[in-house]
Amino acid sequence: MASGEPQLARGRQSVSGQAHVQATQEVIEGLGMTAAGVAARHLIDESALDYDWFLLLNADMVLVGPDSLATLIRCAERLGATQRLTTPVLDSFTRSQINGLHLIRGRSPLADADAEDEVFHDSWVAALTGITIDGARNPQALHAPDADVPQSLRFGLQRGMKALAGGPRSGRWDTIDLVVANWRHRRTPALDAALLGILTGLGRGPVEPHADLVNESDPGAIRLLAMAEDGSAGPIVAASELSRPWGTWRLHRSLFGSPAATARSIAAMRKRQAAQAAMRLRETI
Repeated sequence: MASGEPQLARGRQSVSGQAHVQATQEVIEGLGMTAAGVAARHLIDESALDYDWFLLLNADMVLVGPDSLATLIRCAERLGATQRLTTPVLDSFTRSQINGLHLIRGRSPLADADAEDEVFHDSWVAALTGITIDGARNPQALHAPDADVPQSLRFGLQRGMKALAGGPRSGRWDTIDLVVANWRHRRTPALDAALLGILTGLGRGPVEPHADLVNESDPGAIRLLAMAEDGSAGPIVAASELSRPWGTWRLHRSLFGSPAATARSIAAMRKRQAAQAAMRLRETI
């Protein structure tokens, strides 16, 4: 599913180079996130009897080696994934693993699921019966290597809006915290743009958050992109709560309430992060 990501050609090459499988590529391009999710769902529905497996790749993902797809299929079979196997990708924004690689079993119709959620565009995938691996020793895809400013802004917008919609215990806060930590180590234009997107998605940016902000034709998105590309994102982020000590905690508290409730949510986040780090030492895809 492509929307101008600079990694598209590299990602397509990584798929065409897969060994031990026969793969057909279909690029869904030029659609908004919701429409692209609907198109992917329809494509799988229409072709379900023709393929053993479907791999959903965003255009900013690159498979790590020629055995990646065969490795994912073996893992799904070994674990008994009924309809879906979701595995982590190595993400450049967080310098960590995040979930996002979906392998969907073919040969049978999919169970009913909503493909038109304007914020959680992949909710129909999560609704499928299957298995999610939260951390692994050997993730099989890279996410957003050499990210540019537009895709970094979209990445941040999606995480911010999902964190706001998901509430104080949303796992998206884990990702936001990791992006902030990465930004503190290396303040690149791409990470500035990602945090500008996060702040905007959480309602703390220069424009109001809404679903169409992830589409570059939206007036608000055009304004944000111009600010990110002319260097304005850096000063905005540097002046925000996220740039201060305990920045994630401060922003979380300002959105959701009392210090005690925020402390509980942040403690739960740290526990999830620790569990994921421990799982990487055990899980093998």
